[in-house]
Amino acid sequence: MRIVNKKKFIKAITGLVVTSILIITTAWMAIDFILYPEEYLTTWRYQLKLDIENGDQEAIDYYQKTYLDNGKKLWD
Repeated sequence: MRIVNKKKFIKAITGLVVTSILIITTAWMAIDFILYPEEYLTTWRYQLKLDIENGDQEAIDYYQKTYLDNGKKLWD
């Protein structure tokens, strides 16, 4: 099989690669946002911090399980 128009073929492959990279990046960002919303939403992060400081055991367990167990820290 002979490719008649190499420029068109290269342009199509390049477009496919760029589109694939954009889709993968967008999916990764969406999944990260869903799994760790307090990293992106400052009001949620602040509320979680207040709940932990007030001794809310459910908030402490959530922070431990969601963030610390996965090697992520929201505060220093």
